[in-house]
Order: sequence, then C-alpha cells, then structure tokens
Amino acid sequence: MELDEIENLECELKEYDQLGDISKKANVFASLGDAYWHREEFKAARNYYYNALEIEENSTKKFELLNMIGNAYISDNKYNEALETYNELLKIADSLDALSLKASMLNTVGDRYCWMKEYKKAVEIYSKALKIEDQLGNLSSKAKLLNLIGSAYSMNGENNIALESYKEAFKIENKLDNISGKITLLNNIGMVYSKIGDNDLAIEKFKEGIKLAYKLGDLSEKERVLKMLKYHISLRNNK
Repeated sequence: MELDEIENLECELKEYDQLGDISKKANVFASLGDAYWHREEFKAARNYYYNALEIEENSTKKFELLNMIGNAYISDNKYNEALETYNELLKIADSLDALSLKASMLNTVGDRYCWMKEYKKAVEIYSKALKIEDQLGNLSSKAKLLNLIGSAYSMNGENNIALESYKEAFKIENKLDNISGKITLLNNIGMVYSKIGDNDLAIEKFKEGIKLAYKLGDLSEKERVLKMLKYHISLRNNK
C-alpha cells in the first residue's frame, strides 16, 4: 500500500476509537499490519497484528492474525518466536468444536511446522486433521493430507513411510478419478523411488504421470514430468 493509504487507515482508526467500535478497530489494525507487510516492514506489521489480536474476539480471526504474526517473524528470521506463535495457533485449532474448521486450521498449522522443518510435529498435526476428515468422510481432503504427510516424512528422510502415505493417497485419488491428484502423487512416488535408488520404478511412475498429463491436456505438467523422466533415464544409462 502507498503511504496515503496507510494515513487513511490511521484516520479510520481514530474515528472508530472515538466511536468505541472495537470490531472495526481490530479490522483496521489488521489492515495496517497488511499494509506494513507489503512494505516489508515486518516488525511494524507484527505490532499492528498484535494490536488487533488484543481486542479481537472471533476465534477464526485470532487464528488468522497469529498466522500472520508467525509469518512476519519468519520473514525477519526470528524462528523461535515464529514457533511460539504457531504453538498458539495449535491451541486455537484444538479448542474448536466445529470439525471442518478445526481440520482446516490444523492443516495450516501443519504447513507452518513444515516451513520450520519441524517435520515430526507437522506429521502429528496433519494426522489430527486426517482423523477429523476421516470422521467427516471427506475423501478429497484425506488424499491431500496423506500427500502432505508423505511429503513431511520424505523431507525428514523417512522414505519408506512416505511411500506408504503417497500410495494410500493415490488409492483415494484413483477412486475419485482425480487425474490432477494422481499426477501429483505419481510424481511424488517417483521422486521417493529415486531417493532410495530405484530408478527403474521412478521412471515407471514418471511415465504413468506423463500419460495422465496427456489425458488431462496439461502441457506444462507434461513438460515438468518429462524433464524428470529424462533425468532419471540418463542416471540409469550412466550406471
């Protein structure tokens, strides 16, 4: 935002302060936080988000504010403070009764722990969300979470467990006939096979992904998988 937009928000803040409108004050504080975020002034952004958080009463909005505060800490390379903030996110998510919203929030928190390379914690949180989505019967969300769990395991070097998660997710996407989801998982499975040194199986999965990309008409995805396929074929040929 430009400086005059920030000044306008500050004028609004004074107006709502005089009116005693707490809800609108919280919204303006959050908007000021966004404004300073876009200017990459992360400390100022955090201060405004914290001001909003102090007076905000809605749990979902508190969650969003804490999420932005944590992200602003990461942007300032303050990882311990970010981790503390994400722990607060987890408390809010765990306190909710609305299962669908709780699962969504847990998913977000899991993502943040992955950012922090806290992969075991991420798996723990994704698994909580997975249990809820299973209760709700949301197959698509289950597949996405299993993919995230597989990725967290893979990034933590636990490739065999990652494979299990990816394969379970693939079964669901196959049942739903979600071609895009199947392509993503075939690529991920191929990458894990590559990591454990089985280039033949990696190549097989990349080939399956390319066939599906043709079927979907996704040329960019086809090109991306084709590059990986060529790379792994060259590795096999150079053995």
